[in-house]
Order: sequence, then structure tokens, then C-alpha cells
Amino acid sequence: METTAWPTADHDRLLARLGLDPAARILDVGGGGRPFAHAAVVVDRDLEAGSRHRDGAGVPRAPGGRPALVRADIQALPFADKSFDFVICLHVLEHVADPRRACGELMRVAPAGFIEVPRKWTEYYAGHPTHRWLISEAGGGLVFEPVTAAESPFLNFALPPLWDSPELRDRLAKYTDIPCVQLAWEGEFPCTVAAPLPAETGGNRFMARRHYHFARNILYWLGDLQAGAFHAREAAALDPAAADCRRLAEFYHLLTADCRALRRLRPTAGRLAAALAVRLCRRLQRLVMTLHRRLFFRLWP
Repeated sequence: METTAWPTADHDRLLARLGLDPAARILDVGGGGRPFAHAAVVVDRDLEAGSRHRDGAGVPRAPGGRPALVRADIQALPFADKSFDFVICLHVLEHVADPRRACGELMRVAPAGFIEVPRKWTEYYAGHPTHRWLISEAGGGLVFEPVTAAESPFLNFALPPLWDSPELRDRLAKYTDIPCVQLAWEGEFPCTVAAPLPAETGGNRFMARRHYHFARNILYWLGDLQAGAFHAREAAALDPAAADCRRLAEFYHLLTADCRALRRLRPTAGRLAAALAVRLCRRLQRLVMTLHRRLFFRLWP
């Protein structure tokens, strides 16, 4: 199957496809977790480990001081008008409170740029608890609709197999334009906010429910337990009074063998047995899928 997707996973190919001179002054907004290789400056709001937007990961420090790393918010970039030749913004706009202002800042600091965000439908089967907008492409620009549901309608079913499958990740890199909107723009692009964010979606209780359901769904699909544990802890921290958030976080402590938490929680034998059973199921699942894929590719290379 042929693809016309922009190769955002391959920075050299993306630079060439965009027709950019390697000497161009490029700003990468929000790329701290994986900076664009040809950026002169990278802006990120969350530099330390523990970022909710990156499942707890921090920002790796590149040797040699390139690119320069600046802590700032996309909604108020600390640069003069048109101070860059080009701006790249990958998987950031779905997180912001005011996308119209954020898009305006991108257009202010550079005469052209490239944006990638999850498509509206991708949020329904994959999604992330920190995503605040359902985004579509229309008229050469972006349309933003607020996320108002605390739970993924399809239980985030697409993420655990993606995390566990190198082939799926390779296909995602090849066909990125299917789950994502990719927008190369020059001068200006339309940005439409269909409705404002409801006030309650910015509160701790709503965000706790989003992290809780995300962590619960990861457990349901026997996904990455460390990722699930991070979001379970976030849910419990955001709403300490919620008993279900607290219970899920405690169970994840058992699943991830958090020794300090084990001494504090003093779990019952039944809870320990349940956690051991889930850990065993996870290991067996990965072993069976590894053996199955080896056999599959031997039979049907």
C-alpha cells in the first residue's frame, strides 16, 4: 500500500520532503521528549520526569548544547515575530487550553511550519488522558472540539498492542496520516474552535477520572504495567478522596513490585495472589505473542 504521509519519524527525510535547507533556523515546539534533529531551538513546558503528557518521562539532555532547550508555553512563546525560518509542532496542540492562541503563536514566530496531531477518530480508540481536544482538518486548517468524556468509548484498545508490536509501530511510522492530521502551512492557516472547553474538564476530579479509566483500560488489555501504574498514581493524587482511584493505584503498586509501597500497604494474601496472577498473565501473553509471531513470519514472511 502506497503512502503519501509526511515521514515524521525520520527527521532527515522530513527535512528533505519539506524542502528545507539544513541551515534553516528551525524551532521545535513541544518536542522535548524527542527533539527534531535539525532544530536550532526546542521549546517545552515540562522538562523534568513526571510529565503527565509523556507518561512520566522527562526530557533527555542532548550533548553539546544543540539544540538549545527553552522552557516555555506554546501559548506564549518568548521569541520575536518571524525570528525562525520554520516551526515544527508535533503532538502538542491536543494538550493546550487555548488552541487558537497556540496556533497564533506558531504563525507569529515563523512564516511557515508543520503540525501533526491525532485525528478526532483516533481519540476514540486510542487517546490519552491529557488530550483536551478532538481535532479535524477542514479548509486547509484545523478544527478543535472539546473532549468531554472521562472514559474512552472503546477502552483505549489500540494502545497496548501498539506498544507491544514493533511491526505495528513501523506501520504507524509509515502511515502516520491515517491516525493523524498532518498540516504543512505557509503564511497562515485557519484555526476554528467549535466550542470552548467546559469548566469542569479542567478540574482535578475530571482529570482524575480520565487517568483512572486510562490506567484501568491498560490493565484490562494487559498492557504496559509501568505506564498503567503512572496514570493510576496520577488519578489518586488528583482525587485523594476517590476510593476507586486509591484502590487501583494500590493494586498497581503490587503489580510493579513497589517495595516501599508494599511495606506501607500491607496487602492481604488475596490481593497479593491477584497481583501475581496478573503479572503471570502479562508475561505469558508476551511470551505467547512472541512465539506466535516468529511462527507466523516463518510461515508467511
